[in-house]
Amino acid sequence: MSPPVDARSAAEGGRAIDVVRRTRARAKINLTLEVLGRRADGYHALRSVVAFADVADTLTFAPSPDADTLSLRVTGPFAAALHATAETDNLVVQAADAVRCASAFDCAEVPPGRDGGAGAANITASGPIPNAPGPSEPAASRPVLCGSVILDKRLPVAGGIGGGSADAAAMLRLLRDVFEDDADHRQRQARRGLGADAASTPVNAHEKAGSRGNGPAGDAARDALDWMAIARALGADVPVCLLNASALMTGIGERLQPLDHLPAFAAVLVNPGVTLETAPVFKALNAPALPAAAADREDASEALKVRADNAALAHLPTSDDRDAWFAYLKRSPNDLAAPATALAPEIAHALTLLEAAPGCRLARMSGSGPTCFGLFDDENAARAAARALQLEAPSWWVHATRLGAPA
Repeated sequence: MSPPVDARSAAEGGRAIDVVRRTRARAKINLTLEVLGRRADGYHALRSVVAFADVADTLTFAPSPDADTLSLRVTGPFAAALHATAETDNLVVQAADAVRCASAFDCAEVPPGRDGGAGAANITASGPIPNAPGPSEPAASRPVLCGSVILDKRLPVAGGIGGGSADAAAMLRLLRDVFEDDADHRQRQARRGLGADAASTPVNAHEKAGSRGNGPAGDAARDALDWMAIARALGADVPVCLLNASALMTGIGERLQPLDHLPAFAAVLVNPGVTLETAPVFKALNAPALPAAAADREDASEALKVRADNAALAHLPTSDDRDAWFAYLKRSPNDLAAPATALAPEIAHALTLLEAAPGCRLARMSGSGPTCFGLFDDENAARAAARALQLEAPSWWVHATRLGAPA
């Protein structure tokens, strides 16, 4: 869950209405990425083993019951890369708008505003997000969705590690905590036979899978929010980032099989200082058309028959044996590496340096690139390799990290 980081927690009707919440948006690493084919709708069916790194962006949400918008300020070393991005293109803003609409709050489209300086961006979500109650809703019964968000942007933009998707998923987690706090409060009040305005001691939310609460009439829509459905609507990588744990992705990324037995790996992440949008990479791949029957199969077994060289994907390791996973990963490639390298030759240089590092057992590109990763025997070897790479290419983004560790 996103922990409270500020002890203000003033109570309105017994709710912690202004507890500042913070959560990390971890880098998503595609350890494998097989593109099985292009569907009739233009999307690509894929199968990918995903793990998350310890390196992350950070989102901080300060709710305000007096505000009628959700503002976003971007800081950090990669803030400038987002500074020129249109407001509606920012997935954090889109995530907030999606929750507002899914919860039956106001969805009016009002042109957003922005006022930023060097190295930072200020973005206002599209349209007011009223904290004021509806005609039949008590003032204290609505979750506070307005206020300010600070995104500390530490992950490279358009880097193939799901930075924007991870940020959107982090925003969903923050708002989910707000809703669960609200549901917990209404449950307590209902058990005590009190109205929504009765005072009680604020408590912290307890994040539980599927926790929605059973509020009074009028609260059904908010209690029944399908957070994974919201994530799917925001983008193919957002669901796995909302899960925030190792998984096998299939379909277009919306089908997730948790991989609790994937071991943690010592790793080095390298971005050679270039950005690479996803669409041109898939276009350059020119994947074959996928039969409709194959695209609809949950287990993708029919899709696997489209390619003769991906039979390894049918047999994931069933234990946490590291050697078995290394063997599996080595024979399961990233299909986007060749087209991405053709568009950004720096990827080949990064992979060459990683492969030459002592103790590196596997070097590969993540996602659609250009960020690459190397898996190492141990954390000491990874840290030594990171130091050497930083000396070799001081302008690159290089981080020693762990992949697959719990959040």
